[in-house]
Parts: sequence; C-alpha cells; structure tokens
Amino acid sequence: MVPSTAAEVDAAWARRSLGLSDAQHDDGRAEPIGKGFGLASELLRVHLGGDAEPASVVVKLWDLDGAASGRELHVLHRLGRLGPRHPACLAGAVDQGKARAVLVLEDLVDVDQGDGLQQLSPEPAARVARLLADLHARWWRLSRLVAAADWLPPTPWLGLDRGWLRRRRSVFLDRFGSDLAPPTHGMLDKLEHTYPAAAEQLTNSAPTLLHDDVHLDNVVFDRSTNEPILLDWARASRGPAALDLVEVLLDVAEPAAASPALAAYLSRLRELGVPRADLDELHSDLSAAAIVSFARASCGVANWRPTIERELRLLTSGIERLPLRSRARLRDLSLD
Repeated sequence: MVPSTAAEVDAAWARRSLGLSDAQHDDGRAEPIGKGFGLASELLRVHLGGDAEPASVVVKLWDLDGAASGRELHVLHRLGRLGPRHPACLAGAVDQGKARAVLVLEDLVDVDQGDGLQQLSPEPAARVARLLADLHARWWRLSRLVAAADWLPPTPWLGLDRGWLRRRRSVFLDRFGSDLAPPTHGMLDKLEHTYPAAAEQLTNSAPTLLHDDVHLDNVVFDRSTNEPILLDWARASRGPAALDLVEVLLDVAEPAAASPALAAYLSRLRELGVPRADLDELHSDLSAAAIVSFARASCGVANWRPTIERELRLLTSGIERLPLRSRARLRDLSLD
C-alpha cells in the first residue's frame, strides 16, 4: 500500500486505500499542498472523483529514516480520539522495506493555516491553550500511556546530557553567536548547569500525552468557529504537560496573550477534573519547562541546515525570539 514516491499517488490509489472501487473518473486528481509546511513529509490533496464519499482526502508520505518515524500512525490508530480536534485518520501503513510510511487523512476544508512566523493575539492564543488542555486532561496519568511504552516513548527533551549540550552550544554559537542578544548569551552560558535540574524535576511530574511539536505551522483554524485543529502527531510522546504549555506561553502567543492563554488552559483543566495538587505542581514545572524550551530552541536547531526559503525564515525567526523563552517572563503570569 505504501507508495515509493508521491508520483504513485492518484485517485485510484486513494480509493483502493479506503476500500472503494478504484475505477478511474475524469475528475479524480492529486495535487501537492502545504509547500513549506510539514517539512519532514510530502502532502497531497487527492480528489477521488465520481460520487465518492469523502470527495477528497489528504495523503501524507514520509521517510522512516528521516526526522519522523511511524509513530504518528500508531498514535492516530491506537489512541483513537485524542481529546482535541485533529484530522481523522482514514487509512495508513508502514513499509519497513521501503523505509516509507503513509497516512490517508480527513481533508479539512474551510480552514486557515497557522503561521509559525507569527504570534497569536489573546483570543486565538487562549483557544490553542484550551485545545492542549483537552489533550492533556484526557490522558493525565492514564495507565494506557504506560501500556503504549513500546511505541510511544518519553519525550526526548528530558534526556539530553551535558556533552550533547556542550557540543550543540558550541556549534550554535559558531553559527549564530554574532546575532544573539546579550540575554541569550547569558542563558546559553548557564544552560549546562540549569538544564539537568530542570529535566530531573519534569521527569518526576505527572505524565500525559504530549503533542511535543507545538507551533503554529502545526495548527489550522476552522473558519466557521475560529477553533484550532492540531496537526502532525509525528513527535507525540509521554511527558509533563508543562512542555507543551510553555511553547504556547513563550512562543505561540504574543507576550500580551500569555496570561489569558494560561488562564484559559488552567480553567479548562479544572473543568475536566485534573486534581488541584497536579495544578500546583504545574506552577513550578513551568519554570523548569522554560529552560528545556530554551535548550530545544537553541541547541536543538544548531545543526539545522535550511533547504528552502521558508525554513530559513523559520530558523531566523526562532533565533530572534529566543529572549522570549525566559523563566523571568513566567513570573508575571498568575496561576490563580
């Protein structure tokens, strides 16, 4: 079932993958979409033709030996309804021989693509925060996460060692040091000492299902309701909720939108029954998560070599925003 190349994906292939007749129709066609988005995969919209239901699907293809694995297929198939709205998985397969994987997904229509080069104002930022709360609350401390340990690993961002941090920091400074603001240099200098304690604290916190790749390129907004829809579950993992949440507070939301986003997130967790003790733990976890977020956004991109213009713009924007990933910014946010 797994195509070797995107050229093999046409309406007949998509119809077969859905268990429909593979008869050709004049109006069946496939077209590339999402150029500059979904950087580790290829995306196509396939119009099935005739009177097929659904009329169209999105096909996602990727290499297993790249940054992504087959994890997204496992997450969407095995965990069922995740909590927040996301594209329904209609079919999918992994071919270890080809080192390729494919997903056939619901084609989301009448949506606006988020843009990782921008930040959100208070209202949409709060909507994204509530979306994450729906995800985290549904899987908070659930035994199903432990049962999924063979294919849903813990987040890798709590397992970095000092040697990795030193090497990556050196590369990062060689490439971008002249462009960094003084506060960023100071945060980098301390990272080897601040990160281990932060990672240890978060490792011992209440686990949930993480999206673990929260940025606006992975969000679309329903035009009729303005509600966000979360895309791309390739890096989903187990870990503390603060790691997803801090990305909204320090990067996705513009600075003035961080407090409303946090309030919306906590309110939704309370509605969904997350224990007060865990909400108190989240308070201290946010400071630690900011350190991990900074390591991810600096040392984590040290070896990234953009191949298209949009990737370069995303890398540049991320470096410019590094001073925002500061623990100090969290001190003014209330958890009450």
